[in-house]
Amino acid sequence: MYTFNFHPATREYVGAEPCEFDQLEPGRVIVPAWSTAKPPPPAKDGFARVFNPARDQWDYIALEASQ
Repeated sequence: MYTFNFHPATREYVGAEPCEFDQLEPGRVIVPAWSTAKPPPPAKDGFARVFNPARDQWDYIALEASQ
């Protein structure tokens, strides 16, 4: 099992890491700050994956094209 990390300011997905389990409550996952247990959607060209904590879900945000 993994936790999925996001940037604290932009909330953009930055990577995953193996989760740690609570030693006092077997089976309970410890989710660090700026992380979620919900996996992000698949990567999509031209879009960033951004976590929305208010809705507890990942969203796609269109990236601006450089000119």
